[in-house]
Amino acid sequence: EWCWSHIPQCVKDGNCSLDEMYSSFVTLLSSAIKQKYSIIADCPFPVETNFLRNCKLRDRTYISPYPLYDIASILAALGRNPLDEYPREEGEIKHHPMWDAHQSARILYEAIKSS
Repeated sequence: EWCWSHIPQCVKDGNCSLDEMYSSFVTLLSSAIKQKYSIIADCPFPVETNFLRNCKLRDRTYISPYPLYDIASILAALGRNPLDEYPREEGEIKHHPMWDAHQSARILYEAIKSS
């Protein structure tokens, strides 16, 4: 829910220019970092790490997220196999950025809660 409410409409619609997408993301992430949100990626290399690198290359004033938590490493540390196929909840569309993020957050929450 938080993600949906904070993503610019042009990104949801898929009609942003690359500059608009990066600019929107940098604004959102900068705000999240200032508010002390944790930045978490399922398996950040290569997609998320390259995207964050490109944000920095486009805007040198951009504050990179640190630490960048890695769900795959957290699952492994909890004794779970990050390469396992984890079931999706009803409505979680496979290979859709928002629903992939939703599933990853749910899996992380469930793993930490049960540890």
